[in-house]
Amino acid sequence: MSEGKKFYIPRNFETRFELFKGVGLKEVGVMIPILYITTVMDIYAPFSLAFKIIASSFMIVLPGAMLVIPAKRNNLKLYQYIVWRFKYLKRDKTYIYKKEGMKK
Repeated sequence: MSEGKKFYIPRNFETRFELFKGVGLKEVGVMIPILYITTVMDIYAPFSLAFKIIASSFMIVLPGAMLVIPAKRNNLKLYQYIVWRFKYLKRDKTYIYKKEGMKK
């Protein structure tokens, strides 16, 4: 009996479902509440039109860029890299060193 064919999938190949190139269901699920919040802010907030446009732009573009732009490491988005970096900086670090004898 044969076990079937074995396929090689490269490391830089994403195996998830994407709506657009680099934009999956998780990213769309994050952007929908952000779009809702900006729409509510634009309609009901008592700010000037210029402030609403600038604030809406930042609220839409920054999270969208963090979700789509790839980071330095393979298969990580920028927000995943930032979360990983904060966890790395918060954890305790151990430094291994050898104690050498003192010369008299």
